[in-house]
Amino acid sequence: HLASQEPESDVGARRAVPDEIIESFIRPFDLSQAPLLRAGLIKTAKDKHILMVDMHHIISDGTSMGILIKDFMAIYSGDELTPVMIRYRDFSKWQSLQRESDALKKQGEYWLAQFAGDLPELELPTDYPDRDAGEESFAGDRLEFEIDREETQSLRQLEKEEKTTLFMVLSALYNVFLAKICSREEVVVGVPTAGRNRADLQHTIGMFVNTLALRNYPAQEKTFKEFLREVKERTLQALENQDYQFDDLVDRLGRSLFSVMFSLLNLDIPELEIPGLKLRPYPFRNRTSKFDLILNAEERGDRLRFIFEYNTGLFKEETIARFVKYFKEIMNGILKNRDIRLADIHISLDLSDSRPEIYREAAGEFEF
Repeated sequence: HLASQEPESDVGARRAVPDEIIESFIRPFDLSQAPLLRAGLIKTAKDKHILMVDMHHIISDGTSMGILIKDFMAIYSGDELTPVMIRYRDFSKWQSLQRESDALKKQGEYWLAQFAGDLPELELPTDYPDRDAGEESFAGDRLEFEIDREETQSLRQLEKEEKTTLFMVLSALYNVFLAKICSREEVVVGVPTAGRNRADLQHTIGMFVNTLALRNYPAQEKTFKEFLREVKERTLQALENQDYQFDDLVDRLGRSLFSVMFSLLNLDIPELEIPGLKLRPYPFRNRTSKFDLILNAEERGDRLRFIFEYNTGLFKEETIARFVKYFKEIMNGILKNRDIRLADIHISLDLSDSRPEIYREAAGEFEF
């Protein structure tokens, strides 16, 4: 959602009316009717407008949004568009043919081996534990937080020392966080991959994203460094087998694999710059969550910004605020001592926790 520049005082005065219009603008698509994209314009003043673009996820991903913005600016400015080497329908046909190749079958065997045997359920400490499964919805909300410059630098230093990536460091932290709040020594987290492994796909709009289910074992006797090295190895193996489609894996296993996700956002979304116009993003709050709990991380200069996206049918906002506190405590404990045993990483339990009996049981069993 894009908005022309306007003073902050005007934004507050007009916020209620545009938000109602935007919410009515976003509605389901009929997948049998093209195009799966709609655009609208709200006039808020003589020279102030809100441009709205809504598209179905089946035709676009995060990278596609960057391409769309670049092309929009180029057309508006009269510049030439970057040539598209491969259309999405051609890629889709190629991908379907690849499913029968020996390489994809081998990747399928890798994923089946990863999820052989029993898969313990990650029982999140929710505020509404007795919710009927039939009441499942995608209603959600978000809670943002960031860490300071020194903490961010320490995480990047850890990344360099252990020859890993920032994604691996943050993924390991998230796994430890989940292990603590769920009292589990086995965690499965879904992570998205761009799915654009060929240079000639970089300017094609479409849904290329694939999901990887990363299964890790944050056992209490391991040190964080040991666990981080395991996360690194398992992540590299998963990336080597990332062409196998997650939907195919779920179909073959016949079961769900995870209810939580993690992503490190590093999308190439350009700043909006069009001669003669002042543009800025319009802050519209998305009230959905695709999974029970999602942690998104984003590099913002010399700081890291995080967003917990959560299902409001499971969690209250104050519970997610405690999760933020726990995540920071775990991070700071590790930054102080990177050789700390996972069993010795502590989180402070508030008496107001929504399900304190779970935390007390976990504290007794796993020594946190």
